[in-house]
Amino acid sequence: MEKLNNYPNVLIHGFGGYGEDQKFNAVWNYWGKGDNNLLKHLRSEGYEVYSPNVGLVTGAWDRCCEIWAYLFGGTVDYGVAHSRECGHSRYGRTYEHGVLEDLGKTEEHKKMNLFGHSFGGTTVLLMQELMTNGSEAEREATDPDDLSPLFAGGHGNLLHVVSTHTGVLNGTTMASFGKPFLPLLSSVMLGAMELLENTPFMKVLDMGQQQFGLGAYPEETPYGIGVNPPKQTLEGIKAYSKDGLDNIYQEMSIDFRQENNQNIGVNPHVYYFANRTCASKPGPNGHQISTEGVGSYCKPYAAVMNIIKPQSQVKSLTLDDSWAPHDGFVNVVGQSGPLNLPSEEGDFGMDFKPGIWYNMPILPHDHVFWNGWSAKPGENFPIWDKLLELYCSLPDA
Repeated sequence: MEKLNNYPNVLIHGFGGYGEDQKFNAVWNYWGKGDNNLLKHLRSEGYEVYSPNVGLVTGAWDRCCEIWAYLFGGTVDYGVAHSRECGHSRYGRTYEHGVLEDLGKTEEHKKMNLFGHSFGGTTVLLMQELMTNGSEAEREATDPDDLSPLFAGGHGNLLHVVSTHTGVLNGTTMASFGKPFLPLLSSVMLGAMELLENTPFMKVLDMGQQQFGLGAYPEETPYGIGVNPPKQTLEGIKAYSKDGLDNIYQEMSIDFRQENNQNIGVNPHVYYFANRTCASKPGPNGHQISTEGVGSYCKPYAAVMNIIKPQSQVKSLTLDDSWAPHDGFVNVVGQSGPLNLPSEEGDFGMDFKPGIWYNMPILPHDHVFWNGWSAKPGENFPIWDKLLELYCSLPDA
């Protein structure tokens, strides 16, 4: 394929993940350990690659705001309306410089490609919407001179490709099945995180919930154990755990995704690809059984996914048997292009058009194949190479 461009690539991690600048990443690389280091491989192939850090359990909106500041520099602005609705502070950390401050200003950085793994897929789905159309709610609530450029919109021209990899685009029955337990799960998770967020551990792995008043930023973290006042901690946990935006567990449920996706569209000048995997097959009594494609990281989750009957989990739509196959964490339909947006089956060699979600061929692997955790050394590199070659061959739309 003829290479028409070589735009920078920004890879967004999923739930529980972290970026390249986290010290913990040197111990356990999110994008592949040892010989499976995807970022190192792509750079060796001549690609410009970035891996920003967003909170381990941060919702899609807050993630987008953090990514914007990471790219362009400045202080993270979560928005007047959003922060008021979700009960957290408006501002986050400050980036003295952005990694792509010249995006849209040079031929080399005319555009960028956005990649999202797992909940990173949910993140880039919203990111492309905000970059293209901004937020009417934020525009109404904010003085124009005080409005984040992200909420102003009009930046869709900076995007070339949006690529998701086992992305939670339509939701997963895993989150829907556990929805009654989510408030308790959220409280326990954030309570445990709070015990670490004022300790030196934060300098190794930033939990990223400071907007909720939970912990200090790593550069402000004192050495020695200390916790916030109980009232502040409880208020932060309560705000995060409530039903709705900013709770990553809620945002992965099928009902939430179907409702939220109604407010998301496509940019007619951007190419969209949903890359999918499956590690299950039909078993007895209408349940799924795991295939050899399920690695050790996904086996416990796959066991739960195998016994869930999708039909009983959601209210927003009727799920048929097509929702049963999964990759150990997300249903294959859940990984596919948003159900409310234009989509079609895609494959290499096609004449791809912008403004359409292409559901690429399903690979026989599990949820963490794409980031190298379940792949054999170098096993996932060829498909990444093939995708990057394809994206570089697509003309500006």
